Formats: sequence, C-alpha cells, structure tokens
Amino acid sequence: MSSIEAPPPEARTAEPTAVPLELAELQRRAQQFQRKTSRRNWIEWLAAALVAGWFGHGALTAERSLLMAGNGMLVLSAIGIGIYLLLKGRVTLAPKHSDAPHQLAREYVAALQGQTKLLRSVPFWYLAPMGAGFLMLLADFATEFGAKTPELVVLAGLIAALFLTIAWLNRRAAAKLDAEAQALLTQLAKQADVTGS
Repeated sequence: MSSIEAPPPEARTAEPTAVPLELAELQRRAQQFQRKTSRRNWIEWLAAALVAGWFGHGALTAERSLLMAGNGMLVLSAIGIGIYLLLKGRVTLAPKHSDAPHQLAREYVAALQGQTKLLRSVPFWYLAPMGAGFLMLLADFATEFGAKTPELVVLAGLIAALFLTIAWLNRRAAAKLDAEAQALLTQLAKQADVTGS
C-alpha cells in the first residue's frame, strides 16, 4: 500500500486561495437547472393527468369493489402527486435578474438542496401511494384468477422492478444534486475565508 506524504509546512500554513464565483456561469447553471426541473414537472403533471383519466375510467366501469378501490386509489395518488409537485417541486430562481454571484449561489444551493430532499423522499410521496393502488389491483387479480397464476407473478415482478428502478434513479439524481450543492458551499466558504482574512 502506498503511503501519503504530508504536505510541506508552507502548504499547511498557506492562506486559502479565493475560488471565483463567475456570475455568468452561475446564471447559466441556474437557468439550466430551472428549465430541467420545470420540464420534469410538466412531464409528471401530464403523466398524472393520463393516469387519473385511465384509472378513473377503470374505477367507473369496475364491477368488483376491490378493482374499483384500486383504480380509485391510483386516481387519488396521481392527483396527490401533481399537487405535491406543485407545492414542493418548483424552482423559483431569477438568475437573469441577479447581479451578485454570492447571493445567486446561495439561492441556487437552496434550490439544489430542496430538490435533493424531494428526490430522496420519492418512496414516500410517490411510490407508496401508487404502490397501495397497484397492490389492490393485484389483490383483485388474485381473488378473481387465483394467487398462483403465472400472470400474477409476472405482473407483480414487473411492478416491483419498475418501482425499484424509479427509486434508484431518483436516489442517484439526488446524489448528483447534493454533490453540486456541497461543491458550491465549499466555494462560498473558501471565498468567505479569503474575504475575512
């Protein structure tokens, strides 16, 4: 195993160097982040509308109570997800109107941290209510056709795989946003050290 050499004394006692926060670059990154978040929200709202319409029709035409309940739960889940994104998922930065890089950086960090929290909690506000609806539909399928039918096993496996994939993708996206936020916080801290020294 290779050893790690200690830095020379002058390196350990050197003053922190300023890490410039370029306003134009911050504006570009903030605008790009806001556009991506807005696009994601619109896609989710459209998907929620389609889910509500599809399963709403299923609830209205269902002949069995469990089937009706499962479809109804998915409709409520889609509506709830849309409302939650409206309240928690939007980013309201104004990078074009900001002329102070440090202020914009702090606002951008706050937005990144908010989206990180949102993505990490996807299993609770997104997957859990949808999962409850699909469990009801699977229970209805099992009641009607038998719990050991191959179709039920395949369907349950596909739903589980889909949910695990969604959770993993959002977890990975959250980690990337968190890393960017931490990097900006480090830059702000170094800049503050230099300014105060």
